[in-house]
Amino acid sequence: GYAAVQDQFVQATKLDNLQPDVWNNLALLHMAVDRFDGACQVYGAMLANFSHYADALSNLGLAHMFSDNLPEATRCMQTVLLRDASHVETLNNYGVVLMKQQMYPQAVVFLERALDTDPSQPYVWSNLACAYSGASRIAEAARAFKHARELDDSNLQTACNLASQITAVAPTEEDPEARKEKLQQAEHLFSRVIKEVGEYTQAWAGLAVLFRAQADLEPDDDKRSKLIFLCMESFSHAVEADPSQGALWTQLGLVSLGEADYAKAEQCFRTAAQRDPSLVAAWCNLGIALQLSDKSAEACQMYVKSLSQFKGSYQVYNNLGNLYRHLGKLPEALAAYQRCAELRDDYAILHNNLGLLYITTGRLDDASASFQKALQIDPAMDCAKSNAGKLELLRAGKVREEDPMVA
Repeated sequence: GYAAVQDQFVQATKLDNLQPDVWNNLALLHMAVDRFDGACQVYGAMLANFSHYADALSNLGLAHMFSDNLPEATRCMQTVLLRDASHVETLNNYGVVLMKQQMYPQAVVFLERALDTDPSQPYVWSNLACAYSGASRIAEAARAFKHARELDDSNLQTACNLASQITAVAPTEEDPEARKEKLQQAEHLFSRVIKEVGEYTQAWAGLAVLFRAQADLEPDDDKRSKLIFLCMESFSHAVEADPSQGALWTQLGLVSLGEADYAKAEQCFRTAAQRDPSLVAAWCNLGIALQLSDKSAEACQMYVKSLSQFKGSYQVYNNLGNLYRHLGKLPEALAAYQRCAELRDDYAILHNNLGLLYITTGRLDDASASFQKALQIDPAMDCAKSNAGKLELLRAGKVREEDPMVA
């Protein structure tokens, strides 16, 4: 099992701690089981002694990416590419980081450069297909996807990756017919994978996300309800295919949370945390479900307990701050938000929440600055836009302080 293999690597480092490959493999083991914080710690210690080990720095960037710390991921990968502009793994990984920031044309550049160096890697062709799709270069995406399948026709991951990418970008398509066509294309890809292999976890999970995206865009209540049902059913299939994946239970819980089924959401998040105790998202959302179920005391205890395990989790501190704010414990809320800012100052949601706290305490100038900072980080953040506008109306005496803002 994981613990036994980890112990073997640790014993190997004790025998000879000057072998960077052993440390690299130990960190990769952490990443293989989604323990990205542990991987970052191993790579950090390793790079202090082997600072020019390019693979390790590239993998550290990958661990940061999976932890949603994109600035650190970018820093690591750019450093590698400055030293070695033809490092295929890093060119590919940096392309993925750019796609996560919806910078698809820039991602294309780095992925094409990776294939110029080594055109034999199907996963790079798969990622390039996703980047082309995000850049609305659909014909080129189809060709890249075909090339990936020709190199490895047994790799159904490629089809799922492309379908997931299409699902992610389709809602931003302004033309309703083009949006519908893209979502149908993604549904066809997922369905084809399921037809070929049956219980394929990623395909069922991707299909669930697709149905949820369609539901969010559907104005008709009856049709939306049917799509939510299909979404829940698909996530259930994914969980049946692999009940050990805490991330799947978390996704199922998020759908339940969005539908105000807080009891089911709580059950799903508890299961997710049991399946994978290192999954921060499970603990964060469990606290939200408890809070929305009017179990504030239990939510507070859960957040405090989880911080003993996730001392560096800015999300938990943000959620704890929200809970304290709603309970009227304003000094405690401010302390939690400030700790969140120390850990992740570029977290737009935090600054929106800080703005709400400052309004409650009468610090309107600080509230305005917080909303503006949230919008600097994420210009498309609707709640910060709304709150900044309501704050100006409040100052002008056109709304009352007790009128609702947007959390």
